[in-house]
Amino acid sequence: MNEIPYEITIRAMAEPDLEEVLAIEVDSYPLPWNRDHFIDELRSDHSFPLVAIGTDERIAGYICPRFLLDEGHIYNIAVHRSFRKRGVGRILLEKVLGICREKGGVTLYLEVRTSNQAAVALYRQAGFVSTGVRSRYYENGEDAILMEFNFPDTRPRMQFNSMVISNVEVTPGYFRIRLTAPVEIAGTLPGQFVMVKVRDSIDPLLRRPFGIFDVGIIESEYPGGGDREYFELLYKVVGKGTTVLANLHHGDHLDILGPLGKGFSTESPGSEKILVGGGVGLAPLYYLGRELAKASPVRLFAGGRTSDDIICITEFERLGIETYVSTDDGTLGDRGLVTEALEKYLLQNSAGKTIYACGPFPMLKAVSVIAGRYGIPCQVSLEAYMACGVGACLGCVIKGRNHTDESPDYRCVCKEGPVFDHNELLWD
Repeated sequence: MNEIPYEITIRAMAEPDLEEVLAIEVDSYPLPWNRDHFIDELRSDHSFPLVAIGTDERIAGYICPRFLLDEGHIYNIAVHRSFRKRGVGRILLEKVLGICREKGGVTLYLEVRTSNQAAVALYRQAGFVSTGVRSRYYENGEDAILMEFNFPDTRPRMQFNSMVISNVEVTPGYFRIRLTAPVEIAGTLPGQFVMVKVRDSIDPLLRRPFGIFDVGIIESEYPGGGDREYFELLYKVVGKGTTVLANLHHGDHLDILGPLGKGFSTESPGSEKILVGGGVGLAPLYYLGRELAKASPVRLFAGGRTSDDIICITEFERLGIETYVSTDDGTLGDRGLVTEALEKYLLQNSAGKTIYACGPFPMLKAVSVIAGRYGIPCQVSLEAYMACGVGACLGCVIKGRNHTDESPDYRCVCKEGPVFDHNELLWD
C-alpha cells in the first residue's frame, strides 16, 4: 500500500463538511446516502462520524461508525477518488478501532460488497475476519460479506473456586474475609470488584458485588511449601447474601468472578492524595491507599453514623496514611459529616491535591460539589445493585452528565465504572 505523501488529520464530521462528503458519497456508491442520512448520524447519541483532512484542507475521506454498550458498527466509509490507494481508509479504520477500544469495545462489525475486493483486503489487513454472507443485502441484489473485529480483553477477568482462609468480624456487623486466589489476582487494579456466588443453591440466585479490599501473598512457613495468593473483601451484613457470607469458616468454598470493572487512576505521583470513605465504602480505598502511599502523601477522611461504622482505620495508619474521623453522633472523632471535615481541611490548602471517594451516593454528590468548588480532580467509586457485573443486564445504569429525557445518557456502573471522574455524572 502506498504511503501518504503529506499529513492526514482526523476530526469529527460537522454539518459544514456535508457538501464535500456528499460529493464523495455520490462518486463512490451506486445508491448513495442523501443529506438526511448524514444529518441523522451527526445527531445520533451513538454515532461519531469522522473525516480525514489533508494538508490542503480538503476532505480526503470519511467514516460513519456507531457504538452502543460494547459493540461498534461501521455503516459507511468512503475515500475521495484522488486519495485512493494512499492509506486514507486504513487511517480512518485505525482511528475508529482506537476509539472503540477506549470505550471498552468487544466487537466491531461491518458489511462489504462481495465485488469490493479492495475493501475486503483492507479490512482483513486491519484485523477483521469474515463471519458469513448475507444474501441479496444490497439494493441491486448483491451479497454482503459480514466481517467483525474482536478486541482482545486484556483485563485479568477470571472465574475461579476460592477457599475461605479467615472470616473475622472487625466491628459489629462488619466482616473482613480472606480468600485464596489464582496468581493472576496480582493484576487487580485498586477500585475493581468481584461478583461472589455465596452458595451453590438458587437461593440467593444472583451473585453479590464486593469491592476488593486488598490482595497479597501468604508466604509458606516451610521451605518449598509454596506461597499462596489471596484477596480480601470488607462487607456489612445487610441481607440474605451477606448473612450467608458471615457464617462461612476456614475451608469453605465460594465461586468468584473477577476482578471486574474500571479501577482508580493513580497518576501524578508526589502530589497529595485524599481518600474519602463512608462505612463499607472504605473497602476499595485501602488497596488504593496502599498503592498511592508508595509515591505520594495520603490523607484519609472516614465517616459513619456511629463508631461501629468506622472500620479498619488502624490498617490505614500502618500504611503511613494520616486519618481524620467523623461520626454523625460524635461517638468517634469529630461530630458531623465527613464532607464537612474534608472542606474544613481544604479551606487551609487545596492546591495540588486529588480526591478519591467511595460511599453512599449523597456523600459522593457532596464530595463532587466540593471538588468542583476548589477545582480539584476527583474520582468516585459508585455502589450499585448488580445482577451480572459485566454490562450485559443493564441493571446498574446511572445518568451521565449529558442526560436528558429527550437524549438519554446512561453509564453502566459495572463496566464503565464503578470508578468515574466526578464530572462524568449527573448528580441532580
